[in-house]
Amino acid sequence: MHNQTKQITENIMLKKLLEENTKLKQSVEKLENLVEKLEEEKKSNNIIIFELKETEKSNRQLTMKIIEELNKIDVDIDHRYINYAKRFGKKETNTEKGRPIVVQLINKWKKIEILQNKKKLNNMYITEDFTKRVLEIRRSLQNQLMEEKAKGNYAIIKFDKLIVKDKESFGKKKRSMPSPNQNDHYKSPNIKNSEKPTSTGRTHLIL
Repeated sequence: MHNQTKQITENIMLKKLLEENTKLKQSVEKLENLVEKLEEEKKSNNIIIFELKETEKSNRQLTMKIIEELNKIDVDIDHRYINYAKRFGKKETNTEKGRPIVVQLINKWKKIEILQNKKKLNNMYITEDFTKRVLEIRRSLQNQLMEEKAKGNYAIIKFDKLIVKDKESFGKKKRSMPSPNQNDHYKSPNIKNSEKPTSTGRTHLIL
């Protein structure tokens, strides 16, 4: 009887410990998610610039150099759009090879404009400023990305997801058809106004 009571007591204690452990794990997970969201928000207007020669003497000179390079690819930007620009990492001696640069812009639409034009750059390249978690996920998706491209499929890593479209559906072109009374050019001259179908004003896409 004593042994049974002892076993029951131990089971109750074990159950309580497991419940507390589960709650603790949930709390830690919530905190980690919160930290991740805060980090993503902090980096939301950032870009990272690579391979820009490190010849500047100050962050001000660096900012002006970045503006000059971005103006070359038709990005309308000046110092008012940049909160800060600074290099990070260990500087290599006796070389002009540039360390990466983190640039924080004042808004997201200017960041999008830069990313849309980044392929025009010749002497540097630009990426988004991802968190460590997202970077690890993106690295893990690289092999799958290459496999899909080798199949001829359209594949791209967007944030922390791999987007894939098979080559047949991606190859189809979209044609825009106007609504029945979108403009006079498409109106039938033999149909009276009272007999014309009511237009929804929407554009129909035929795949």
